[in-house]
Amino acid sequence: MLQNSLQTVSVLVVGRLSPEHLAAAAFSYMFAMCTAWLLALGGTTALDTLCSTSFTGSRNAHELGMLLQRAFVVLGAMYVPVCILWWFSEELFLKLGQEPGISHDSAVFLRCLIPGGLGYIYFEAMKKYLQAQGIMSGGTYVLAFTSPLSAALNYLFVYTLNMGLIGAPLATGLAYWASFVCLVGYAKSVGGLERWGGWNWYCFNSIGTFARLAGLGVIMVGTEWVFFILHYPFYLLQKH
Repeated sequence: MLQNSLQTVSVLVVGRLSPEHLAAAAFSYMFAMCTAWLLALGGTTALDTLCSTSFTGSRNAHELGMLLQRAFVVLGAMYVPVCILWWFSEELFLKLGQEPGISHDSAVFLRCLIPGGLGYIYFEAMKKYLQAQGIMSGGTYVLAFTSPLSAALNYLFVYTLNMGLIGAPLATGLAYWASFVCLVGYAKSVGGLERWGGWNWYCFNSIGTFARLAGLGVIMVGTEWVFFILHYPFYLLQKH
């Protein structure tokens, strides 16, 4: 997955600063996984449900594009509470028993990651839009480019520009947006944008239905993760 590859590189780069910065980066990305990335992976399952049917059965050639626009609007709106949570996360971390230093550094890290998080959410939506049309390889090609780009940006921001810890989320966020832009460029080159149709107010129709599907998708993916976390220790015990 995109976020795993880019985050791993980011943690490795920023981890050279100090053990405390390594802990803050790893903890921040873990929290991002449980919030914004859960929204991206779960919310876009609504496109899995709707896009395939639209692509094969709709008489409107641009219905698929309307669904993508609806995803941009709904998931963008659902990301706002996540941004608020990230901005005020220091108090939450302290109440959860984290050390003050880690809580402060992680909160600063997440605040700097806020702009880039939306880029990842839109990347996932764009990927589902292409997959509904049978275009499966776009994400792989983009990842082959943005993974080394992310490593270079992280090193540039953290060390060359002496930005320290905050350089990592800024670099990773920029790589997320680069991934989205590159995927749009790939879609244009292979013909995947033919069903886009341009922005249209129609995308706000039935937005409540799409939001409910997206919310249920978030709950579904979240419960799968919780079940895996709870079940994994028993799996290890059975193996041994």
